[in-house]
Amino acid sequence: MPGCYQRLPAFLTLVLLCGCGGGSSGPSTAVATSTTPMPMSVTTPTQPFSFYATLDARYNDQNYILTTSETPNPGTVEFQGQITNSSAISSTVIDVGTGAVVFAEGGTVYFLESPFSPIGEALSVNGVQATLIVTSFTPFPANLTVGDSGPIESGTYYDANNKTIGTLAETYTVTANDSASVWLSVHTEKTVQGTATAETDTFLVQSSGYALLAWVQLTMNSATVTFKRPLL
Repeated sequence: MPGCYQRLPAFLTLVLLCGCGGGSSGPSTAVATSTTPMPMSVTTPTQPFSFYATLDARYNDQNYILTTSETPNPGTVEFQGQITNSSAISSTVIDVGTGAVVFAEGGTVYFLESPFSPIGEALSVNGVQATLIVTSFTPFPANLTVGDSGPIESGTYYDANNKTIGTLAETYTVTANDSASVWLSVHTEKTVQGTATAETDTFLVQSSGYALLAWVQLTMNSATVTFKRPLL
């Protein structure tokens, strides 16, 4: 069953938006279009996360494909002096016109189970090493109710020399979709190496807790690019 969400790093926004003009079309907020009675709440997606998604974007007259995944690893490992569980993460952006890989990220997310609690991440982003240490975490409620919102996570980014290079803050909101599902939007604000970025990952969550990543919207310096699932 897919889990809840995976953050895309601030480096991805830098790759796609720095030096580019124009905008992109695509959904920026969830809008309920059905007259069917809306559900008050749905079951929160299961954590740890396990998903694979391919999303499309058109920006500055160019087409891009984002492939992103997160897969739990078996067993336990040590991270920052703690015995933790872990998941492998991967995100790749391809320029459809040239076939060139314009962004590649891989790494490991570390967390505790029962109850789920994230500890941090070890990342390689286009060859640059970075570590995120989670400093606070507020779990989702057992059920996601329309109108819910609040903090999720905050943390600090470090480089390979253990120097602070940025911060992270995440919040969420829940809005109505139809009689059997809601929209869960996870909003992330980052400052990495002096550059501030914003990202919103929006999921369609069914009453059973099944979650589908619908689109990812990235914003920097008033420019926005939206990766969305085909047919949505």
